[in-house]
Amino acid sequence: MMAVVLPPINEVIDLHSVHLVMARRHLPTPIMTLLLGTAAIGLGMVRFGNGRVGRRFSLLDAESATESMYLMLRYAMDDLGYRHMQWRCNALNAASRAAARRLGFRFEGIFYNHMIFKGRNRDTAWYSILDDEWPEVREIMERWLVPSNFDQDGTAKTSLAALMQERGPSRRV
Repeated sequence: MMAVVLPPINEVIDLHSVHLVMARRHLPTPIMTLLLGTAAIGLGMVRFGNGRVGRRFSLLDAESATESMYLMLRYAMDDLGYRHMQWRCNALNAASRAAARRLGFRFEGIFYNHMIFKGRNRDTAWYSILDDEWPEVREIMERWLVPSNFDQDGTAKTSLAALMQERGPSRRV
């Protein structure tokens, strides 16, 4: 499991070069890395991005990756008082978009021609978990992470994505 250290909400910090790495002791390569974006003074926002999953990723690692994200979100929202968790990804990256939804991030929209990447226009999909949504997301993640939700082989009995789809509609316009 990984340790997470985020700055207090009243400090300005640029985390563009901070990569969190999740690894299992018996494997030589990381399971997953995640880049933290900017956490800024008074905004109470942290941006996640540039996630990479290792080649040896398995269903057991999905549980660990979910637990790692849960711990990071819980620490940021509950302990530090952040108000806005943000997930941005290439709009063409279906796996990243599905991961965001699976983890409880709600779709906010697409910034068209947001940047040029590898010589081409890139549209960026934006997702978020807001502070008033977090209690419901936290409860769903905690329900999914209980040991009784996993069989002997470590396979989840319920789908986290399906549980997240049961959430009520956003209270935002």
